[in-house]
Parts: sequence; structure tokens; C-alpha cells
Amino acid sequence: MLASNGCTDTSMGGGTNLLRLEQNGCAGVLTDGRLRDFDELARYDFAAYCSGEATR
Repeated sequence: MLASNGCTDTSMGGGTNLLRLEQNGCAGVLTDGRLRDFDELARYDFAAYCSGEATR
């Protein structure tokens, strides 16, 4: 679980950062913020729930 502390438009992580979750067998990630690199995240074997995609 990743808390955005009220900054829900902020990216909480992306493909490279969340790769560690994949490597350690994480079942999923849940955040009230945004995630980026959806193409990479789709290849990982865990569920990802967020408020939307962060883009630059």
C-alpha cells in the first residue's frame, strides 16, 4: 500500500521502481495516487490499483 498523503496527482512509482515488487513476489500494489509506465506494469505478475496514470 502506497499513500499519497493528499497529493493524488503525484506518481507513486513506475516500471523500474515497481520491478522490485515483481522480483520479491508481491501480490499487488494499492495506492490513492497515480502510477506510470502502464505498459511495463502490465507485464508484471501482480495486481496494481491506483487513481490513474501519471504522465509528464
